[in-house]
Amino acid sequence: MQQLIEKGHVYIAQPPLYKIKRGKREEYIETEKQMNSLLFDLGTEDMELASTKDKKIFKDKQLKELLQLVFEFERLAAGIERRGVKISKYLSFRHKTTKKLPIYMAKVEQDTKFLYSDTELAKTIKEIEKDLEKNTKTTATDVRTEYVAEFYEARDLEKIIERIEKTGCEIQQVFEAESEAKKKPFKITSEGAIKELDTLKECLDYVREVAKRGLSMQRYKGLGEMNPQQLWDTTMNPGTRTLLKVTLEDAVEADEMFTILMGDQVEPRREFIEKHAREVKNLDV
Repeated sequence: MQQLIEKGHVYIAQPPLYKIKRGKREEYIETEKQMNSLLFDLGTEDMELASTKDKKIFKDKQLKELLQLVFEFERLAAGIERRGVKISKYLSFRHKTTKKLPIYMAKVEQDTKFLYSDTELAKTIKEIEKDLEKNTKTTATDVRTEYVAEFYEARDLEKIIERIEKTGCEIQQVFEAESEAKKKPFKITSEGAIKELDTLKECLDYVREVAKRGLSMQRYKGLGEMNPQQLWDTTMNPGTRTLLKVTLEDAVEADEMFTILMGDQVEPRREFIEKHAREVKNLDV
């Protein structure tokens, strides 16, 4: 097997995630990104989004780009909230001058600190170690694992926020309704119907809802859910299938991962899950 991989003869067929049917038209979707792109295309057809505050109108390409930014913000914000921090609170620590977001959160006694650099983290770890000096078994690694959370999404989130603000929208408008607003800040016009909404997140949900009207979606979790014809169309037919070449680096990493997750030793598997649980982006149960 190793020689076959080294010579580039081993491939894995990549099955689709979705089967979409609209009227007589059927197509297979391979990634979540393609799925969202399709929904945005369908949902924004002949649609306008207007800001009631400054009368700015988004439509066609501009509207799809804005919705894509909101979708990315939503995905990254979910990662932040998995660490026990509401996105509204996290954004309140956005630096007023540099616009940087915290990359670490550390618990020091009864206080929670949001940190912007590795230098700040190292200093804080020393503070925590002093508080725990009675426990001689405590190490910097233990402190970082038990008392520090890292926001892996911070840098990507900064870029998304900057791009959203360049459209003229405020970042709070994505997820937070204006409590004192006399009228809803967004208005969607589609096929003669008008829908007023509080946030850009609500606008995104509405566009998805419109896109799915008359749309049949089937989500595949594995090849076992496909009938023989579907298997041929998506995975076996040389003219239409997608193949991924297996490299030796892939094989070594896969073997190591398989040993950890599927092997007889429970402890390495538990340690892996505990270490990476909050880093999960797409969990399919």
